[in-house]
Amino acid sequence: LDKFDPANPPQFEPGDHRLGNSGFGAEAIEKLKPKLEKLKARFGDSIEDLSSVALNYILAMPRVACVIPGFRNQRQAACNVQGAGRYLPPDDVKFVEETLHG
Repeated sequence: LDKFDPANPPQFEPGDHRLGNSGFGAEAIEKLKPKLEKLKARFGDSIEDLSSVALNYILAMPRVACVIPGFRNQRQAACNVQGAGRYLPPDDVKFVEETLHG
């Protein structure tokens, strides 16, 4: 969630499923930056805000019953738990959809 810089794209170790994934390359990260800015302007720019919107956007999908988010530390786990209590109204779901895919 906005932790990668297109000028310095992430490098992944062998065995990491993200290695070779073009979605983590400089071009993809550059395209994502203005979209993230729009999302931050509407929902807030903290990790907690963005995590909550991401989780609840997926939960709003018609055929999704649950989300199993990953975490690597206590803060990420707490963000996931806090985000689970937020409802994303249909107009916000539409905004996220149009921002990311429109």
